Amino acid sequence: MNTENQFVVTDITTALNAKGFLVKRADVLSWVEGSGEGNIDLVDEIVKKLISKHVYDMCYACGKLTQALEFVLGIGPEPKIVNVCDVYVQNGYTSREHYLRSLAEENGVDEEVVIVLASTYGPSEDFDGLVTAVEDIADDMF
Repeated sequence: MNTENQFVVTDITTALNAKGFLVKRADVLSWVEGSGEGNIDLVDEIVKKLISKHVYDMCYACGKLTQALEFVLGIGPEPKIVNVCDVYVQNGYTSREHYLRSLAEENGVDEEVVIVLASTYGPSEDFDGLVTAVEDIADDMF
């Protein structure tokens, strides 16, 4: 872990405990790094209580979730959040709907199936878990 992450983990742990959330440093460290011995789910549930789902999804999609938590806790500056729509434009689509239609077409999967999966997974998984699920369905069809 780099020095910057050490300070971030300590600051977040201290701030969460000050707000009454009982977390260990190992939990926050695991959440920040995405793996480890700590309880990632515990910290993620706390974050979801502190940050609206829409902001959570946008921050997750553009890799700014830790910075958003620091901001909400008052220990960091407001992160520059890339609008979720911008993520689609950056990947060559006009909108999320355009992306989902393209994903369905490229994989030969019914558009309605992709839309249901997308609503289940949420925007944060559009370029990861959703793609895998759609590809799995396409593989099962042939």
